Amino acid sequence: MLEACMRIKGFFTTGIVEKIIQKMVRKKFGYEINTEINDIDIRVCDETILVHVDAQVEIDKDEFMKILKENGAV
Repeated sequence: MLEACMRIKGFFTTGIVEKIIQKMVRKKFGYEINTEINDIDIRVCDETILVHVDAQVEIDKDEFMKILKENGAV
């Protein structure tokens, strides 16, 4: 069977995904983070979406310790 695939990659997409990630993390977990996506590759194949993200996340030390404590890592 032949799959129909579409590949999305680019600077514009990167900016949108950065904002979505920051908003989702803030809304779901209450953590303030800054993200910088170095590279993103989105592939849409039939009913499946594959997302590969190479990113750097900046977070305050106190915020990071809060995450660790809330998840029993410290």
